Amino acid sequence: MRTSPLVILTVLSVLFSCVQDQKTPTAPATKIPDTLKAPKPTIIETRLEPKGKYIDTRYVYNLANASQVIIENSLPKGGLDYTDNNGKTYVYTVFYSKITSTSDQPIQLTIDFPIENYTLPSSLSNAVKIILPHEEMTTDKVELFNYGLPDINTLLNDNIPDPTSLQLTIPSKGSRLFYVITLFNHGVEGTVRTGFSLIENTLYYRINSLKIASGKLH
Repeated sequence: MRTSPLVILTVLSVLFSCVQDQKTPTAPATKIPDTLKAPKPTIIETRLEPKGKYIDTRYVYNLANASQVIIENSLPKGGLDYTDNNGKTYVYTVFYSKITSTSDQPIQLTIDFPIENYTLPSSLSNAVKIILPHEEMTTDKVELFNYGLPDINTLLNDNIPDPTSLQLTIPSKGSRLFYVITLFNHGVEGTVRTGFSLIENTLYYRINSLKIASGKLH
C-alpha cells in the first residue's frame, strides 16, 4: 500500500517539532549596567567661528557625568629673538590656552614640565623650554601684542633656570585662561603649532610633532 505524501509530511512535521522542544533554552543576554561601563569621553575637534580668529584648535570632551570640558589653544604671537643675561640668543613664541568646564563642581588643573629642555623630533639640534607665566590672561588681551604679556625679557630672565609648573582652579560652569611660552635655541623651520589635549584625565602638550604628558585635570 502506498503512503500518502500528506501523511509523510505530517509525520516529519511532528518529529521536527519534538526535536525542537528538547533543545536547552538559550539564557537571555545579561545587560551590563551603565554604572559599570568604563567611561570613554567622546572627543570632537573643530575650528572656531571667525570671531575666534586667534584659535588654532578646540577640543570638546563629553564626560560620563554629562558635563563637558572644552580646551582651546591659540595661534602663536611673538616669534622674536630674546637674549639672556649670559648673551645666549633664543627665539620665543607666546600662546594661550583656555579651559572651560560645564560641571557643577570646580576642577583642579595641574601642569608640570619637569625637564628643562625638550628636543623636537623634526630638528634634533633645536631644544625647546616651556614656560608657564603666572600672569593672568584675559579675553580682552587677545588682540594685543604677545597677547598682552608684559615685560617678556624680565619674565624670561626669571624663569629660564627653573622647571615650570602651574596650578589653577577651573570654576564650576566657568573658564580659566593662561599663557604658555615656548623658548627655542633657534628658529623653527615652518610654523609652530602647540596645544593641550586630554586623554582620560591626563593632559598632553603638543609642539608640532612632539607630545608631552604634562598634567592632570581632577
